[in-house]
Amino acid sequence: RDHFSSLEAARDEGLNAGRKEGLETGRKEGMNAGLEKGRKEGRNEGRKENALSLARKYMSMGHSAKEAAAFAEIDEGLLL
Repeated sequence: RDHFSSLEAARDEGLNAGRKEGLETGRKEGMNAGLEKGRKEGRNEGRKENALSLARKYMSMGHSAKEAAAFAEIDEGLLL
C-alpha cells in the first residue's frame, strides 16, 4: 500500500509541475504575442500618421486633396 501511495504522490507532483510549467509557458507566449501585435499596430498607425502628414504638407503646397492622396497613397476621404 505504501508503494502505491508514493507512486501516486510522485505522479501528482509531476502533474502539478507540468501544469505550472505549461501555464508559465502559455503566459510568456501570450505576452509575446500581445507585444508583437501591439508593435505591429503601432507601426501601422505610425505609417498612417506619416502618410497623412505628408499628404497635408503636399496640400499646403497648393495641390488638391485628390492629388495629395494619390501622392501619399492614401484614401482621399482621410483628408476631408
